[in-house]
This record gives sequence, C-alpha cells and structure tokens, in this order.
Amino acid sequence: MKNTVLIKKIKSKKGFSLLELLLVLGIIAALVVAAFIVYPKVQASQRAQAESNNIATIQAGVKALYTSASSFTGLTNSVAVQAKIFPDNMLSGSGSSATPINAFKGNVVVESAD
Repeated sequence: MKNTVLIKKIKSKKGFSLLELLLVLGIIAALVVAAFIVYPKVQASQRAQAESNNIATIQAGVKALYTSASSFTGLTNSVAVQAKIFPDNMLSGSGSSATPINAFKGNVVVESAD
C-alpha cells in the first residue's frame, strides 16, 4: 500500500488583522493628540518672539526720533504712527488713523511717562 501524504496548501492570508489595525489607529490617535498639545505652545512661543522683536524695533525707533531731545515729552501713539516707528505688521487700519496691535490682538500704547 502506498502511503499518501496529504499536503495542505497554506494559503497566504491577505489584509491586516484586527490587532494590527487597532495598533495603527492607536498610534495615529496619539500623534493627533500630541499635535494638539504641542501646536498651541509653539504658536505662543513664536508670537512671544515676534513681540520681542517688535518691542526692540519700537524702542530703536523712539530713540532715533528723540535723539536730540532730553525727554520723551509729547510721545503718543499718533506721533509714533506718523513717524512710522511701528512695524507694518502691528498696524490695524491705514494712514495716521492706524492703531497698533500686538500679535496677541491686544492694543499697544506708547506714551511718555511725564
């Protein structure tokens, strides 16, 4: 008698298992959550850096405008706007009626202390 060996062909399974899909979805969800946590911090940091640069620009402009004066008497927002001391990205409106705003959408006030 012949011994016949039955060989089963193993079919290769196509597709992904449920466990693999859940693992991938979990990783994607973690990345999305991390993005929502990190993005506001990065954005606030960039705004703070931009405001730091704007303050340095305004300070240099005021010093240049009042170089020959002994004090900053008469310094107001309208004087600073007309003298083009504020960077263009800070001005809301146009012309002499423009009002300076910061990167956080707050009003900027420049005036003398006396």
